[in-house]
Amino acid sequence: MAYVAPYIDDSGLHIPTYNDIRDDLIADFKAIYGQDIYLDNDSQDYQMISAFALKTHDTMQLLQIVFNNRSPKTAVGSALDGITGMRFYVYNVSLTDGWIGNWLAIGY
Repeated sequence: MAYVAPYIDDSGLHIPTYNDIRDDLIADFKAIYGQDIYLDNDSQDYQMISAFALKTHDTMQLLQIVFNNRSPKTAVGSALDGITGMRFYVYNVSLTDGWIGNWLAIGY
């Protein structure tokens, strides 16, 4: 699949894969420096492209988590707690061999 900029439609947020980002950066490097540039896995330029692609993909994954946390259907963790109005407290704590606790959910 070729690189496509992130977009939102009826089914949610779509982001490119790491491989799509990396391959697009490689194509851009070849367009700038010529098709004969050496970009095999052991080259410094490839390593830099790979690092840029990884950082970009990590950022896009964070964007997707933030986007998904806007809906109770896809939210996770404390974002889901905030949407549903639930708070969780630990009770029955024992410190004999570590702690053993139960979670108690209460509304606001």
